[in-house]
Amino acid sequence: MNVIHKTIEYLMSQEERLEYQFERVTGDEEDERELKEIRDLINGLRKLKEVKALIKG
Repeated sequence: MNVIHKTIEYLMSQEERLEYQFERVTGDEEDERELKEIRDLINGLRKLKEVKALIKG
């Protein structure tokens, strides 16, 4: 369980970096794909936070 918590903490720490990248990317079709991937990662991190909160109770 400790490994899971450390993994969640690491991924959550990446949210700010991903948000910054999301804001920087604009323009062509390739950028649009990257935007979607980054947004999906950010949304996944937010879900992890919800799960972590549920685990902690």
